[in-house]
Amino acid sequence: YLLDDFQEALYIFERLLEITPQDTHVLYNFGVTLKALGYIDQAIQVYDRILEAHTSCAPVQFSRALAHLVRGDFGIGFAAYEWRWNLGVIS
Repeated sequence: YLLDDFQEALYIFERLLEITPQDTHVLYNFGVTLKALGYIDQAIQVYDRILEAHTSCAPVQFSRALAHLVRGDFGIGFAAYEWRWNLGVIS
């Protein structure tokens, strides 16, 4: 998806998930790709799936927050947006 070919990335991540359905990295990138394509609800479902096993994964929490904000769920989005301080890249 770094080459902006999100449709191709979506196809690849779907195939990878058939092989490794619990791979957190594949799931996360699948969620990012879904969000980039405008499939916000599906992206949130993927992020929630990851968070069931990894509740304090800051990048996933932050991505989920952004997806909620895009969807207009400001209460959830802004509350979870605080995870940005746990990313380690914001000073």
